[in-house]
Amino acid sequence: MKKINYQKYFENKNITKQGFGILGRGLGVVKFLLNNGANVLITDNKEESFFTEQILELKEWMKNKNINEDRIKFIFGEHRMQDFISPHYIISASGVAKNNIYIRGAKEKHISVYQESSLFLKIIRDFNQNLEEKNKIKIISITGTRGKTTTTQLIYKILKDYFELNIKDRNIFLAGNIQGISTIELLEKVNEKDTIVMEVDSWLAQGFRDIKFAPNVAVFTNLMHDHMNYYNGDMSEYFLDKAQTFLYQNEKDLLVGTFELPKYINEYLNKEDIENYKNSKSRKIFISKEDILNDEKIFESKLIGEHNKINISIAKEVAKELGVEIESIKNSIKNFSGVSGRLEFVKEENRVKYYNDTTATTGEATIAAINAFKDDNSKIILITGGRDKELEIENYTEKLILEKENNKIKKIIFLNDNTTTGTKKVLDLMKEKNFKDYLLAENLKEAIDLVKELLEDGDIILFSPGFASFGMFLNEYDRGERFLELIK
Repeated sequence: MKKINYQKYFENKNITKQGFGILGRGLGVVKFLLNNGANVLITDNKEESFFTEQILELKEWMKNKNINEDRIKFIFGEHRMQDFISPHYIISASGVAKNNIYIRGAKEKHISVYQESSLFLKIIRDFNQNLEEKNKIKIISITGTRGKTTTTQLIYKILKDYFELNIKDRNIFLAGNIQGISTIELLEKVNEKDTIVMEVDSWLAQGFRDIKFAPNVAVFTNLMHDHMNYYNGDMSEYFLDKAQTFLYQNEKDLLVGTFELPKYINEYLNKEDIENYKNSKSRKIFISKEDILNDEKIFESKLIGEHNKINISIAKEVAKELGVEIESIKNSIKNFSGVSGRLEFVKEENRVKYYNDTTATTGEATIAAINAFKDDNSKIILITGGRDKELEIENYTEKLILEKENNKIKKIIFLNDNTTTGTKKVLDLMKEKNFKDYLLAENLKEAIDLVKELLEDGDIILFSPGFASFGMFLNEYDRGERFLELIK
């Protein structure tokens, strides 16, 4: 079995790592680079105190590995142009502004700039060029505004369950925008014939464009308004980034989306990109509303909500195209419990159910969460609110008011401190509509204390913020973990 000779990409290379990261991936990337012979300069705008634990862990790891500390350098509290125009190449942070002066400076000096995932994909593509088609490593990318994590994890489970029983010489790996997993470390494990299921957000998709990468299977779940603060309100720019996952495909590749995807392509792509899409000649499967209704009758699932029915149909279609038998798909879907933080059922206590939906960072996501309980007779105590992402909030606000007046929502508790700019916008809008039937909590503990006073048998406690987490929390994962700690 052929293995990837990835060390040649790193040995004796001087690499600038832009951003140390706070989800665990940055530390994993740096360890991998050092372990494979690179000299690494880490530069981050945040102060050193923000990374105390990561630095201690890294230095202890280097000591145990007998790696000389001269091979690592830290620049905190600033970026310096000199660190971007002198290395062999740069591994940039996710979500860096497109006009970032340091990245622009590097490219002007013809220094290659990669994201961690795009460098990984480049190495995989180089490796695949020398393999027969049947032995090539397959890449499945999943993107979309909502549902990409659930769909990624579900596809991964279906394939892993089937391959472990039926195809012993192929392994399935999870990669991309996954908490705590640095994709590049997979180079140590991946061999020919393996399959990688990769969650791709819009920033990772930019890396696909940088190297003109085409996955074997590109999945597009849906498109909603999100990250408009980054894209300056331009939906075309947002969609264009996500479309990078399928624009470079050829006749051997597959695109799977819903019936809405062709509409987005025609509405948001320019003529040149539409022409590139048409010329790609990839096979295309667009799942209809009828397909989704039919699948609902066939596949038993623990997942709730209309959006998850779409996720199931997409995952089924991908698995079927990759040769997974229908009975195996059924069993995997039936046993899939969902993803942490995504309308996650946490516990039932005294006939009260608790759901953690911390990854609902848009109003549309919170609306979807509320709608998931439309056929349930229970009443919802909703904890919501957070930092503004410059998205439309009218529908979210009207939904909260409507469901409160219809008694589906028993009480709305808003997280509200000096960082929750999204909450403040909603409260201003509610004031205009003369709606005042809500409670305010300065922090999550205060919100949970209010919940305790309101609880009755049969209630549903739904933590679905609908906004970004930053300010009150480190990130959405930290937000979810704090919720779990408080209710346990």
